[in-house]
Amino acid sequence: LQYMESLFRSLPAENLIKRDYLYLAKILLKKNLNFAQLEDQEKINAATKEIERAFEAYHDALEFDQDDIRLLNEIANNYYAFKKYEDAARTWECMLGLGKDDLNDYLQVGRVYYMAENYTKADSVFKMIVSEYPDNIMSYLMIARIHAKMDPESTEGLARPKFEQLLEKASADSITNAQAMVEGFGYLGYFHLRKGQYRRADAFYDRMINISPDNTEFKKNGYSGKANVWFMMSENAKELDDKIPYFDRSIGYYDRVLEMDPDNSTAKSSKQYIMDVRRRTRANINPDELRGVIKSSSGQPINGASVRVKDTAAETITNARGEFRFQIPMSSEALIISAGGYISKEVPITRTRVYNEVLEPE
Repeated sequence: LQYMESLFRSLPAENLIKRDYLYLAKILLKKNLNFAQLEDQEKINAATKEIERAFEAYHDALEFDQDDIRLLNEIANNYYAFKKYEDAARTWECMLGLGKDDLNDYLQVGRVYYMAENYTKADSVFKMIVSEYPDNIMSYLMIARIHAKMDPESTEGLARPKFEQLLEKASADSITNAQAMVEGFGYLGYFHLRKGQYRRADAFYDRMINISPDNTEFKKNGYSGKANVWFMMSENAKELDDKIPYFDRSIGYYDRVLEMDPDNSTAKSSKQYIMDVRRRTRANINPDELRGVIKSSSGQPINGASVRVKDTAAETITNARGEFRFQIPMSSEALIISAGGYISKEVPITRTRVYNEVLEPE
């Protein structure tokens, strides 16, 4: 570097050649290869200035021949190495017009624009690829990813049709395209879960589990997704005891994950959390409170039906929806259910708290 500094000071600009600028750029970049590991701010500032100067020297070298593909590629590679992704993508894009324009070249440009978070530009590149290579699954996947990044909370659902299109195209060869399809299942499962469309979400996680039965990672992710779905479904249960089966189902799916991966910390902590919720929920359930729905044999709710504890005065009447709820005396043995025009029915009281019964007409 000292030699190059002396050279640049001693020679007029018109006497400098392309190689002079190239060596200056290479030296400055090699000197600062450990830039990412620097912690001292003063050293970071000094290195940043030298890196910027290196790329200025590269572009001075490029002035001698702006169509030098080898030099353009070297510049782009170094932009990439120093995480200047936007500059790298633009430089590689310049090479497309110079004959370096096969499928992999376009894919590289699109990916690096994506890494630079220039999603509009990346989207345009991958759409161009799809128009030229309509069977290139990677392009459909990248378009879907781009729209997911553009709508990170899935509030607008921008990525949903893109992932659906990906699955449609990829399903032609689900073995080769399994990884891409699993990513689609994961996004769509999560999307429907956020929308409260639990059955749809659950179905996508089922597809994730079944697409490649020997792939443990796919199965673990699928069962984890289903565990989350069933836990969220418990929110729809109005009664506390109705939530318990959802908790049990969710815990069961986490057990499936732990069978395959006993040290999975996420599954362990999630399972423990749900078990704690289940325990607190059960503690709030009154074991002496019964409820249910009384209907006719034709399926119609019976309004005003009597639900009485046998041999006691404890009684309640069903509402217009045939529903009843009341607290029974301890040690009660049976319910007597009756209504005008129907045959009375005696129902033994067991450990269950829900009694949905049907009365036959007289």
